[in-house]
Amino acid sequence: RLVNPERTNNNDRRRREIWWQFTRPTLDLYDAIAVLDRVLAITRHSKAGLPQFVTGAQVMIDATVVFASDRSADLSLLSSAIHFVWWTTKGESTLENRLRYTPSDGFETFPQPRLTERMDEAGEELHTFRRGVMERRRVGLTALYNFVHEESVSDEEIIRLREIHAEIDEAVREAYAQDEEREPAIRESEAKVASAPLPSWREIELGHGFHETRQGVRFTISAQARADVLDKLLALNHYR
Repeated sequence: RLVNPERTNNNDRRRREIWWQFTRPTLDLYDAIAVLDRVLAITRHSKAGLPQFVTGAQVMIDATVVFASDRSADLSLLSSAIHFVWWTTKGESTLENRLRYTPSDGFETFPQPRLTERMDEAGEELHTFRRGVMERRRVGLTALYNFVHEESVSDEEIIRLREIHAEIDEAVREAYAQDEEREPAIRESEAKVASAPLPSWREIELGHGFHETRQGVRFTISAQARADVLDKLLALNHYR
């Protein structure tokens, strides 16, 4: 009733002739998430630039990027300032005032640490607490993070959400530090590609607060921490 009339006038022959099927069904995606009750998804164009868990039992629109994982540690990693620094530098474009997530540059090139139990705990707390706040306030992700990044907003729920994000960043930084300590060749490789000695992951002071960024003032890690993190990730990418 609704699809056939629109497809009949479509310029794409395949869409006209096989009007009842999706044009790009992405079967590999659904095979990958078939056994998962929840998956991580991030909107390609958004102001917040953050993933969240959604049910895997639905059709995923092409305006989202879907990660075939139900693990809370992956939510931590992809929600961290460390990942944000990488993809907004290496794999980001913009549409109006919104960020555009490009997985080929922002994710596939992102050198990831081994996931840890601390990351699992922080990610699950983010998911549970944030979902409750959104339901109570009846707001979406973008509206909620407008509050998080507004320094004048200081109610208990928003403060707690900032604290959870700070814990996520610390947990992710610790995961990189553990990899670095476990594999000395990482530091040896840094010395060959970095123009100056880089701090260890444990030496980086994240300095959470309200800082000016390319996306405006945000609650995030300091400018120096962002520079150090990007240098470390670039070196780790080269090593990998």
